[in-house]
Amino acid sequence: MNDKHGKLPEFKPDFDQLEKDGAIEELVEALRICKRNDWRKGASQALVKIASKKPPTDTADYTLVQGLVQAIKDYSSLRAQAVDALRHHLSKVPSGAGAIPRIAPLLESPRSKVQIAAIEVLEQIGDVKAEPLLTPLLTDKDGKVRERASKALQKLRPRKTSKNQRTAYF
Repeated sequence: MNDKHGKLPEFKPDFDQLEKDGAIEELVEALRICKRNDWRKGASQALVKIASKKPPTDTADYTLVQGLVQAIKDYSSLRAQAVDALRHHLSKVPSGAGAIPRIAPLLESPRSKVQIAAIEVLEQIGDVKAEPLLTPLLTDKDGKVRERASKALQKLRPRKTSKNQRTAYF
């Protein structure tokens, strides 16, 4: 139905209802296709709430991980919440079980806060497979990124403590 100006009325997704329904796929699709910033933010907020409430399991919901990664990338106001939700979601997943490739693109962000968020999540995952992704950040132009990458690598890298090759952690 057209309004008096000949335009179709604008449809706005009900992000509260999508959150209540746990409609992760629909919310991630909204992030993928929506051009409107307020709608993308609404979808991101709903995904953060879902992930924060969802009990962690030993498998990752990669669609949810994808949406949270997008929220980290897009919205500084949601970044800390999205990082916490991602950590929560991955807390029982053995070695991140494949989440590393989804988080890795954030390390190349021009925004240092996004890079630091990704470093924190990779550190939380605790998989040595993240080491080659973090090592180049030791020479990043931003000192905070360098420092955070160094701390994460210290937690990931085993070091030799004696001639008989016992392993200890920094």
